Amino acid sequence: MIAGSVNERLEYAILAMVTSYQDGEHQDYWAAWETAVTRKMQGCIFTHDDLRWAFENLADYQNVAITKPDASRKHAIKYSPAVKQGLADIDSRSFFLTGPFNVTITPSGRRHWKTLLKTHKNIMGFPGPKRASLA
Repeated sequence: MIAGSVNERLEYAILAMVTSYQDGEHQDYWAAWETAVTRKMQGCIFTHDDLRWAFENLADYQNVAITKPDASRKHAIKYSPAVKQGLADIDSRSFFLTGPFNVTITPSGRRHWKTLLKTHKNIMGFPGPKRASLA
């Protein structure tokens, strides 16, 4: 069995996806994110909530910045833990499930990613990144 909790594997898959882009940023709809992560998870079963919590956890630890576009700006609305206050699940689900959202790796996220690559190489069930260098 491949080591790592579902949440750890989801976070790894999300970061692997985001770091595969030259600018460390990707925008897509929930369904496309879910499909891409499912492909990286190699048969690991997870729920919508598991995936949402992985995004939230990465954002809470400031490993990624999550934003939504509007008609004129790519990063118009910033996801923050404040979104999770009050009607937490409803507000949070609404943020992710309505329209596309952006995920951008942060400097601390790059450090976290490099640590993951060193400590989980080949045990998480994912190949390393195709690009050799991450800033």
